Amino acid sequence: MAAPAAADGSDAAAVLPSFPLPPPFFKLYADGTAEPRPEPPPPPSGTFMVFGFPHDPEEPLVPPLQGRRLFEQRADGSIDIKGQLSRLTTEFVFVYSEVLRVLADSPTNYTSPLNTLNHLLSNIQYLLNMLRHVQARHTLEYGLSQEVSEKEAAIAAMRAQSEAVDAALLDFCGELRARCGGAEPVAAAASDAAMGAQDAEPVAAAASD
Repeated sequence: MAAPAAADGSDAAAVLPSFPLPPPFFKLYADGTAEPRPEPPPPPSGTFMVFGFPHDPEEPLVPPLQGRRLFEQRADGSIDIKGQLSRLTTEFVFVYSEVLRVLADSPTNYTSPLNTLNHLLSNIQYLLNMLRHVQARHTLEYGLSQEVSEKEAAIAAMRAQSEAVDAALLDFCGELRARCGGAEPVAAAASDAAMGAQDAEPVAAAASD
């Protein structure tokens, strides 16, 4: 989005950022600031706008059910969500086929089966909303497991590379021994190889963390 033309009549136009810049008073909270820091503003109350949409912090995580309840509850008030979803889905398929039959045989009588279909969808959506926290937890677990797998693969590759370097150094030591025939160059090369192996361990440990 471009800004209007400059006041001096030039055609230069500034490009506005996608998100607004932070307020200038954020510099007052930087480390080493001598000026007194004002108290942060109080948290908003009631409905406020977030990314252009109204947000009510008091709104329940699971919206209330619209229409009559078609799923069953246990005596203690709990719900077998998996079992009820399976039952409602089976009933939904049956009612959907009934709606298709009515539309083909008697198009004017579709209201009743269509209302039943809408009630089934509302109940299915309500039960699915009750599983949002389970979905969020499993999504987080999956992301963390993927991160662990990537770190383990990186550590394995680093160790394989370290072993390849050690093997190359041993070959170099053998070649150096064959050419020079002395013990001092061989000892120096072996010492360098040992130091290289010690440097690789902290890198692997840091990658594991």
